[in-house]
Amino acid sequence: MREVRLNLNESAKLVIERGKIIELLELTIIFLGGVHPRGISLRVPGAIHHARWMAKAIYCFKIFLFRSQFRLTQREEMSIASVCVFIIRLYIKAWFVAPMASRAPYQDLNFLKDLIRYQSIDKSISEVTIKKMCGHLWYLSPEAAALSFFDPHVPVDTKRKMIAALNMDTEEDNINRYVLNPKESIGILNKGLEDFICVSSMQFFKRFKINTDFLTTDPSKWNDDEHFKKSTAIVTNINVVNDIAERGVKLIEEYNTKITNDETQKQYLLQVVCDYRNKYPDSKKSTILQKMF
Repeated sequence: MREVRLNLNESAKLVIERGKIIELLELTIIFLGGVHPRGISLRVPGAIHHARWMAKAIYCFKIFLFRSQFRLTQREEMSIASVCVFIIRLYIKAWFVAPMASRAPYQDLNFLKDLIRYQSIDKSISEVTIKKMCGHLWYLSPEAAALSFFDPHVPVDTKRKMIAALNMDTEEDNINRYVLNPKESIGILNKGLEDFICVSSMQFFKRFKINTDFLTTDPSKWNDDEHFKKSTAIVTNINVVNDIAERGVKLIEEYNTKITNDETQKQYLLQVVCDYRNKYPDSKKSTILQKMF
């Protein structure tokens, strides 16, 4: 827990535009008994949207922190506490790095393993989350798994095995999505990233026109390789679909039947709203004046 708190305090120093992200990090630090660099400040509860689980996490923390002011049964209080502990131990780390494409395959694999091991702490939460996660393993397909070649957190030895796997034909060679039966998920504990790499993974490099010369050198020397540096810059700009999609879902639901029903005009409207929100992330007068001058 101390390690989690230190990582969160460091993350909280970063400039993050989306206010809800800062709020969740602040609540996590407070829950662990720490204090955010800006001090303790709790916001008025906002709206909950089904497309974004972050709001539910924020509500769980606030309910637990103010549990003495609610008429909760013992079972309700214990349930809220269990969800908060799950968020702290597993979810917050996985969620915070989710927008980073290069980390997605390795993160998803390790997160699934952590969910399986979580059975020793809370079997019911483990079983439910494993079932859910098994339906979200897009980044473990042969092509998407190639993102891990650019993940600095993947051990060098693992990358060596991944290079060797590029020349191997496997039964997963032509699949577009990795499918795992939740009842057989225990087997994933014995798998490494190299088990998701095969000949088809080369399609990733072709799709993004990435030079693969660096693959002929040892991974320990990649950071000094010019081809690898240029390729890393390309991968860094790849967006993670889920992170963008969840905001898109909320946006389209907010404006789906408002102002216009014409599909063409609706697309223009969404673009205008997105552009405006990027320029003016909140409705403060200071923000508007800052953009004007």
